[in-house]
Amino acid sequence: RQKRIEQQKEQRRRLEEQQRREREVRRQQEREQRRREQEEKKRLEELEKKAEGRRRKEKGERGEEEGRRRRGGRGGGGRRGGGGDEGKEEEKRGEREWE
Repeated sequence: RQKRIEQQKEQRRRLEEQQRREREVRRQQEREQRRREQEEKKRLEELEKKAEGRRRKEKGERGEEEGRRRRGGRGGGGRRGGGGDEGKEEEKRGEREWE
C-alpha cells in the first residue's frame, strides 16, 4: 500500500513536471510569434513609407514633414538650396557664379 502511494506521488510529480515544461515551451513559442509579428509589422511600415515617398516623388509633390526635412539641413544653401522661396535668390546668384 505504501509503495502504491509512493508511485502515485511520483506519477503526479512527473505529470506536473511535464505540464510545466509544456507551458514553458508554449510561452516561448508565443513570445517568438509576437516578436516575429512585430518585426513583420515594422518591415511593412518601412516599405509603406518608402512606397509613399516614391509615389510623392512621381507626383512631384513633397509631404509636409519631408519638405521640412529637406529644407532643414541646407535651407537656402546656395545652388542646392531648400525648397520654397528661401534660397531662390542665392540659387540664381550661385548659378551665375558657377557659369
